[in-house]
Amino acid sequence: APESSAPERSHFVAVGGACILTKKTPFANVRIAHSKPVLDAAAADNHIRKGTLMKILSISALALAVALLSAGHASAADVKKGKRVFAKCKACHVVNKEKNKIGPHLVGIIGRAAGSVDGYKYSKAMRTSGLVWDEETLALYLKAPKKFVKGTKMAFAGLRKENDIANVIAYLKEATK
Repeated sequence: APESSAPERSHFVAVGGACILTKKTPFANVRIAHSKPVLDAAAADNHIRKGTLMKILSISALALAVALLSAGHASAADVKKGKRVFAKCKACHVVNKEKNKIGPHLVGIIGRAAGSVDGYKYSKAMRTSGLVWDEETLALYLKAPKKFVKGTKMAFAGLRKENDIANVIAYLKEATK
């Protein structure tokens, strides 16, 4: 069937000194209540178009914001999950006391030079590595400690999952302040 080029009409209903306008749009029937009477159909059509456009833009903006926040949340590191993964590390490291165990304590690790905790006997490789612990160096080290610092004493094989690494780093940032 050929498309009609006739403009769509608005329907007016007077309700207590206000007008209720109904306009069929490609999206839905839109009803807009006005506190002031609308003078003519052209003004009503213009108002409905603007109102419909604003609704569409508002819904689109909301959908975009939800999508962006969801994506950010999905990829954001999780401190609680990091604490659970860190349970593997507790036998050798502490995060809340400057007390060395099998490995050095991790208090203040972010921004600290590798091999610099007093009272801990580091491997020569770690002492001379020149590393400063930040998110990037920690991520590389936690993935494969023996490959990243050849000759390190750390016996742990590393974390395989990128999410686990990110979560542990988030936990360390929070717990070792």
